[in-house]
Amino acid sequence: MSAKPFFLDTNILIYANTSQDETKKAIAQRLVTSGEAMTSVQTLNEFCNVLRRKFPQKFTEVDAILQDIQMDVDVVPLTANMTHQAVAISKRFLLSFYDSLILAAASEYGCSAVLSEDLQSGFKLETGLVIINPFMKVAE
Repeated sequence: MSAKPFFLDTNILIYANTSQDETKKAIAQRLVTSGEAMTSVQTLNEFCNVLRRKFPQKFTEVDAILQDIQMDVDVVPLTANMTHQAVAISKRFLLSFYDSLILAAASEYGCSAVLSEDLQSGFKLETGLVIINPFMKVAE
């Protein structure tokens, strides 16, 4: 599997599939279907958990939604090395472990950016990986 430039955080998948904000939904859907994004199994798991808790009506559609996501986005596995890297990132930058695991996976798979609304836009790891909030101009 070749590297893609962008690694999608869970919130991008949530906006693409459940947002009432049509502008954010359109941006997220464009990112998901761009062919330039990847994500991890962790992100799919978090996505399913959010659907179950916040949008129980959507949870009945979860298999179909997951299949649609996997048609457009490369979904990569996690490794023990990524877990170790996530611990180091979490300790160094005082980030949550799961956010750090997303950064570790994106770095490991050669992405140039993590697209996320929840992480600090502009934050950059020494690997060159940068966090970009694709909704920032929408929010201003």
